[in-house]
Amino acid sequence: MNELPNANTTKNDGNATTEVSVRQVKIIYKLDKLRITHTQLDPHQEIPWHRHSKVSDTFYAVKGPVTIEVAGRESVVLLTGESRQVAPGQAHRVSNDGQEMVEFLLIQGVGDYDFELLHGRAAGEGLS
Repeated sequence: MNELPNANTTKNDGNATTEVSVRQVKIIYKLDKLRITHTQLDPHQEIPWHRHSKVSDTFYAVKGPVTIEVAGRESVVLLTGESRQVAPGQAHRVSNDGQEMVEFLLIQGVGDYDFELLHGRAAGEGLS
């Protein structure tokens, strides 16, 4: 099972290496098939293109704006208090395109958690 790192790390799947850099990821609640995390991103940080095979991601912006890109769809910018869900299997990317730190709650479930990092996909091309 691949996991999103708790802070700065390098992910290598044998084909490519991707730097994943976030200010903080804190697990708030975790069961077998459900987890809730609190994530902070500094300006220009991102969770790169990835997908989950069995769980949906529900993002709730605690301090926005948080940008969510889903392959094959327009980007969504969540302002403080707004939420958005990404279905299982959908390639997506989360970023802070602003000048101040952002934070969001992420509810993942219900299902077995996985994190498949997707490499070399500028703007999600070929991921839908």
